[in-house]
Amino acid sequence: MIDFNEYPNILVKMVNSCIKEPHAFLAVFIMSRDGTAKLDFIQNIEYKFIELLSTDFMASSEEVVRQSITFRYNSVKSKVALMEARLKDVNALVKVKNPSLLLQIQKSTPASVAAGGASLINHHSQVQQQPSQSRRFK
Repeated sequence: MIDFNEYPNILVKMVNSCIKEPHAFLAVFIMSRDGTAKLDFIQNIEYKFIELLSTDFMASSEEVVRQSITFRYNSVKSKVALMEARLKDVNALVKVKNPSLLLQIQKSTPASVAAGGASLINHHSQVQQQPSQSRRFK
């Protein structure tokens, strides 16, 4: 058994092993129509296959997925807003200390970065949510 605190590290290690040594490590993901799935990590030793780790999955409801996506989107959006505020502060400081440097920076960077990223945020706030097109198994 694996200690719960070690689980994420073990999972990453298994996936990396499958990527680095595909001839020796396999990952098999099997999905069922009832919303369950199983991920098996298998090691290929010359004369036999050894199951190293088996993980069961269960599909989440659309509401749980929507809440998770909303939370993550809002989290990233707030980080972007903080970074834009920081960029504006740095731009203001550079403008006071060395205006020619600021002009050179603005010429060499994309318009969204030079403008403090405002066009990036405006674009994201204008994007309308599309209806969910998740795949359901019957």
